[in-house]
Amino acid sequence: GKHILRETFGHLLPPTVMTRSKKGFEVPLLPLFLGPLSGLLDELFRKDLVQAAGMVPLEVERVREQLRSASPGAAPATVHALASYLHWWRRHGA
Repeated sequence: GKHILRETFGHLLPPTVMTRSKKGFEVPLLPLFLGPLSGLLDELFRKDLVQAAGMVPLEVERVREQLRSASPGAAPATVHALASYLHWWRRHGA
């Protein structure tokens, strides 16, 4: 629910905000990965790091190619998961 929102800001927000249902949102992963975060992905998806983390570099690169294609499908979510894991691996697994 909105318990924390109601407790903290209920006196400041209009009733329409407090009574409407919660709405989710999506992070625009594709434009972020193709734009401002592309350098970070290049660093995280280095072949040596990918191999050290137990993944197959060719398969990881294939997902990145799909991300850059005209039909990325689920590639943004897959790249997000891979990047999260590789970031963790770089800090804690190696």
